[in-house]
Amino acid sequence: MRVAYAASVLPLVLCTLQACGGDDSAATAPFVSSTDAGRTSDASPFDAGAAEAGFAPATAGTCGATTSSVRIGSTEQGSLLEIPDEGVGGVVVDGDALYVAGWRNEKPDGGADGSTASVTHWVAKFDATRTPVWQRLVGYASHGRGIALDGTGGVIVVGSQAGGLFTSDAFVAKLDATNGTETWHKTFGASGDDLATAVATKGTTTYATGQFDGTVSFGATSLTTTGKIDVFVATLDTDGNATAAFKVGGANDDVASSIAVAPDGDLVLGGASSDGMHFDGWVAKYSTAGELRWNKYLGAMKTGQIFAVTTDTGGSVYVAGIIDGKATVLKLDAGGNEHWAKLWGRGGTSGDVSPSSIVVAADGAVLVGGEAPSTYEVDFGGGPIGGAFEPAAFIVELEPSGKHRCSRSYPSSGPYLTDGGVQYTGAGTTAVAYTSATSYVAAGSFAKTLDLGKSPMTSAGDYDIFFGDFAR
Repeated sequence: MRVAYAASVLPLVLCTLQACGGDDSAATAPFVSSTDAGRTSDASPFDAGAAEAGFAPATAGTCGATTSSVRIGSTEQGSLLEIPDEGVGGVVVDGDALYVAGWRNEKPDGGADGSTASVTHWVAKFDATRTPVWQRLVGYASHGRGIALDGTGGVIVVGSQAGGLFTSDAFVAKLDATNGTETWHKTFGASGDDLATAVATKGTTTYATGQFDGTVSFGATSLTTTGKIDVFVATLDTDGNATAAFKVGGANDDVASSIAVAPDGDLVLGGASSDGMHFDGWVAKYSTAGELRWNKYLGAMKTGQIFAVTTDTGGSVYVAGIIDGKATVLKLDAGGNEHWAKLWGRGGTSGDVSPSSIVVAADGAVLVGGEAPSTYEVDFGGGPIGGAFEPAAFIVELEPSGKHRCSRSYPSSGPYLTDGGVQYTGAGTTAVAYTSATSYVAAGSFAKTLDLGKSPMTSAGDYDIFFGDFAR
């Protein structure tokens, strides 16, 4: 039996990182979203996909047509649990071009590119038809996380790569947008595991964030963790030189998942902090020198994490994450004050609605992508969708006021894929972007067969990548 759970417009507790207490049900303020030089390779991690039969998509509200759908993936089977054979870390749009950062799970004995590592990080440029223009490997034993374009025609990517025998280092790399040639590649590592999770740019300046363990140097600035894991924010110039850095963290673990540059030049961060037992999501605004402007916890002693943040031209902040098992999308003003929020899913430990990406259109509309649960339907505001017994990729567009405009759900279908005794199934959207005033693109991973409303696509490996272009 399927049960529909409605999207909520509810009070949500927001409090400072220094003090957060009470019960969120008692809230009184309601509101209505690389490698090293010489290792870059021209080897392509892609082969084209063929169309096969699958489930039909489900939509609610006023949704435009699907204009194209493309599968990208290899025939190699993955070797690590919980890591897609092909995965997307982020996308960015420039005109008709789509730039994508992701990772590929190789065979244990090395893939076609000659790497002996199990995971490689790639960056690719696709044209308007989503045909690859160029592809580059930028790291072995690495995961691609974030991607951005700078003011010099450069593609900036961040992630992690092997540091020591059992540790990883954070990296930031710049590629030429025209041909994918690597311009520079910088690594930053402490004694433990270090990871760059997100990147943003303003003009020729790059801002990277992530987590570190121990003491790490960014140019002349050295940072040392207060707890086990802290957040770093580093500023790099056009040549990749670290010119400044600061840390965020307390006595326990702190992580950052997203970064955005506000119109006033300040930085907005989203992440989570541990109290020693569980994580709470937070969003904060800092100057580039590390001066705290404001910060907010989302929820009161509830398990959660912020996965994505962005800003609009007026300085408002948009946040996507999970709070107490519910997908949460909210809008704050430039001072951190609440405007509206959306909560989706049934919450608790069984809630499975997970938003992973959020962007804002020039007209103020908000686009969210993520993964919907397999066990129950979810009402994003236009009626219940999903619940097809398969985790589904979802895309939701909201009006500037937070009102529902369109929601789409795309489950995978077909026999389970089995690799090493592990069954692979489902789909999820990991990145969304507006491509024009009347269209947007979504990217993610899927197993088995997926139909975005055009020709059904079947994965060649455990998980393949999908791109879908949609009219608003």
